[in-house]
Parts: sequence; structure tokens; C-alpha cells
Amino acid sequence: MRLLRSIPLLVLAACGGARASVRAPEVAVEAPVVVDRLAAPWRIGEALGERAQRVSVAAVLTSRVDSSAAVVSGAPEVRTDSVESVLDVRWGVSATSGAREEIPVRVSRYVVRVAPDTAWRVPPGVGGAFVLMARAERGAVPVLCAAASAECTAARVAAAQGWQESWIGAPAVLEPGTRWRDSTAYVVMRDSIPLAVTSVREFTVREAVVREGRVVLIVDRRSTQRLAGEGRQFGEAVRITGSGEGVMRLEVALANGAVVRGDGTSVLALQLVGRRRTQSLTQESAITIAAP
Repeated sequence: MRLLRSIPLLVLAACGGARASVRAPEVAVEAPVVVDRLAAPWRIGEALGERAQRVSVAAVLTSRVDSSAAVVSGAPEVRTDSVESVLDVRWGVSATSGAREEIPVRVSRYVVRVAPDTAWRVPPGVGGAFVLMARAERGAVPVLCAAASAECTAARVAAAQGWQESWIGAPAVLEPGTRWRDSTAYVVMRDSIPLAVTSVREFTVREAVVREGRVVLIVDRRSTQRLAGEGRQFGEAVRITGSGEGVMRLEVALANGAVVRGDGTSVLALQLVGRRRTQSLTQESAITIAAP
């Protein structure tokens, strides 16, 4: 009897003492998504955000004068000069500003030097740091001093005009081969004669590359200019006409549209015609844009 009673106990022990192992459900591990930073299409970030730019110009000016004196001597007067300029400017709209139509252009430094002088000098009438306002318009380079102000002297407008070299005005979405254009019309003073200038610029996107850890777009720019004006010099009525063209390669930061680097050349030809003399002027320039 004792043996029979022990059997059920052994069976129960055998059934309840061993438990099946339970495995945790397998969770699929997602592979990390690799983002190609250079893949098109591209969108430029805060295109009107503040940025600092340095625009440097080195120009060679060749002047040829045909006057009554030159006719007598049989030889025109030819003169060559070298001129350099540096413009340090900060432009753009701050993140806290609500207005986007008016863009502050803050010039901290504008200096020139004319060979053989090696000293940099501030042109007369420019003075120290100053701020001009540019009005943004669709399809056009913002024009300085669209509204008159005490800061808008002819000397300061001429000094700050180079800020336009760093204006891109690109569409919202860009791909290789994307093209756009802008234009601008303004008046500059040349030897006390007002000149109406019309400029057209055409941009073409080439590719995206990485420069020092950031993505930049390579953009080619071609430009054309037309100039015309009339006035008086030395008591004589004169007329000035001219045309120009230029090319530039720009490296544009994708984050905010600032020009990281720009290198280009341009040629401008002017002709001054008066009753007693005719003067032809050719200006060949090398232009560099940097982000100081």
C-alpha cells in the first residue's frame, strides 16, 4: 500500500517540476537611413538672414583721349591706371525682425588705393561705418536708397554698391541646371555726370560639394551692363555711353545662401564724346567675394 500511494506523488512531481522555456519575441532592427547631403533637389535655408561679406575688386583702367591737341601731334593720349577697393559689409534681416521688404546694408569699411600709392584710403564723403536700406523686389536686385535719407549721399551709395555682388536671389528649389535671372537699374555718378545703369544677371546651378564640413552649391553667373548719361565737363557738354559683361563662379552655402567664395572677371567699356574731344575708357576687373 505504501508503494501504490507513492506513485501518484511521483507523477505529479514529474508533471509539475519541469516548465517549458519561454523565448522573448524577436524585434526587427531597422537599418539606419543614410542621408545623402549632396542629393538634389536642394533648398537654401534663411536666404535673407544676416551675413558678412567682403567684396574685393582689382581693376586696370586704360584711357585713350582723342582731342584737338592729339590731332595736331598725330598721336592719341593713352594712360593706364590700377585701382583696388575693399568693401566689408553685413546685410540681411535678423531673425527677430518682422519686415522683409527693407534690407539693412551695413558698411563697416570701404577703402581704395590707386597705384603707385600703396596706402589704403577712405574716399571723400564716405566717412566711417554707415547703414543704407535696400528695397527687395521680385526678380530684381534690391535697390539701395529707394527712399531718400540723410545717409544716402552719392559717395556712400557708390561705396556700398558692391554689396549686390553677394546677392543671389535664388528660387526656393534648386537642381543641377536650374537657371534664373535678375535685373537692376540705378544711377551712379562718374566724374560729376549721372549715369543710368541697367544690369542683367543670369545664374546656373552646377553641383553641390562639401567645403569644410558644409554643403555649398556651385553656381555660375553671367552679367551684362548698359550705361548712358549726359552732363558737362570743363564747361563742355558731353555724353557717356558704355557696355560691359562679366562671369563669376560662386560657392553658395546651402544653409543660408551666403557666398562662401566667389571669383570672377568683368570688362566695362565707356566712351565720352564732347565737342572738342573723345575719350574711350576700358576697365578690366577681377572680383573676389569672401565670408570674413
